[in-house]
Amino acid sequence: MTRIVVLDGSLRPTAGNTARALALCASSFDASVEVDRIALAAYRGSVGEMAARLRSADGLLVGTGTYWGSWGSPLQQFLELMTPYEATDAFLAKPASVLVTMDSTAGSEVAARLSATFVCLGCSTPPFGWMALSRAGIALAERAPEASRDVWTRGDLPGLAHNLVAAARVPRAAFQAWAVEQTASNDAPWPVAH
Repeated sequence: MTRIVVLDGSLRPTAGNTARALALCASSFDASVEVDRIALAAYRGSVGEMAARLRSADGLLVGTGTYWGSWGSPLQQFLELMTPYEATDAFLAKPASVLVTMDSTAGSEVAARLSATFVCLGCSTPPFGWMALSRAGIALAERAPEASRDVWTRGDLPGLAHNLVAAARVPRAAFQAWAVEQTASNDAPWPVAH
């Protein structure tokens, strides 16, 4: 069994574009993949429980919308709270694919930066391991498929899913982390927005 943690870092994790795209991507996983979906905006566990869920994962699928040229605030909070686990078994050598949704622009830059952020936490990026899915690209694919050959569409999600699972199934080498300034981790409750 391969275990993939799906992190939805969007502001509307049950009804938004990112939730739909992540669900479509996860539906491409074969039956031997166990999915642990975490909607970060609604998460009510503790920091330690989050770290345990990440430790038990073979790979991560990270999704977010594009908000003013960046990722969602729930994902930013996740990154801040999980920094003490940088270069640990919560992240080290785990493949992390990134799926960013957007209306029409800025998603590629967000996806590239987010992928680099997870690499700095210790993850790896599978081939063709990140993409930016735009509403404009989806509409183009529906109306003029021949014009969307070089635009990410929903049809590319199974490839992203396949590459993540393939990377998660490769035995991990004994990679080494560089020295990082370790912050003390604590098992406090996950902060709730008021």
